[in-house]
Amino acid sequence: MGARDADGATSVNINDLLDSGRWSGFQKLILALMSLAYLTDGIANQSLGLAIPALMRDWGLPREAFASIAAVGLLGLTLGAVIGGMLGDRIGRRMMMILSTGLFGLMTMAQAWATNPTELLILRFLDGIAIGAMIPNGAAMISEFTPKRERALALAIGMTFIAVGAMVSGIIGAWIIEPHGWQGLFLVLGGLAVVSACMLLLLLPESPIYLANSGASQEQLQAIARRCGLPVHDRQITA
Repeated sequence: MGARDADGATSVNINDLLDSGRWSGFQKLILALMSLAYLTDGIANQSLGLAIPALMRDWGLPREAFASIAAVGLLGLTLGAVIGGMLGDRIGRRMMMILSTGLFGLMTMAQAWATNPTELLILRFLDGIAIGAMIPNGAAMISEFTPKRERALALAIGMTFIAVGAMVSGIIGAWIIEPHGWQGLFLVLGGLAVVSACMLLLLLPESPIYLANSGASQEQLQAIARRCGLPVHDRQITA
């Protein structure tokens, strides 16, 4: 049911439209893009663990020397989730998805040039912040593009790809680390995230709910609603 505004035009709430609409192919594409981003998130997050045996050998250090590096990565992930959620509300889900995915890809790649544990620790902390920042924005994107009745399933599918990424990283690592060393491992695993960020830049639209709440034009709202297959019929879209 649409309400009428002060000018007598029919308006419709974007949340109600999304919740009552069908789960269109376009909306499922958004889930696929978020799942890809979560896949690369899981891959990048496991890169250090896969590289440690080779780093121990090349740098002549015991495994204990890498404990603080692993821990600071988890600290960065926790901080990143908080910071990323706040920034997503300010500058948009789309922008945060692109920036965070691209950043953790580049930070993972940069670890290929680390020459000592201190450099690796700094890079891993930045890597963790970007990995953490992506997670809440990906979840927001899935939630805000998916009808309510399908939302729990969509979120479960997306989050599952973090674990899938961890498994895939082990498979890729087994192929790469022997011929190309830990440097090649960081470059390839980080490069996958950079490619994912480029795909998001090209294909990912902004969340319709974020657009409505941020005062976007009716043209933008009408366009994204139609791409989702929502029956707007030129009605005024509200948050």
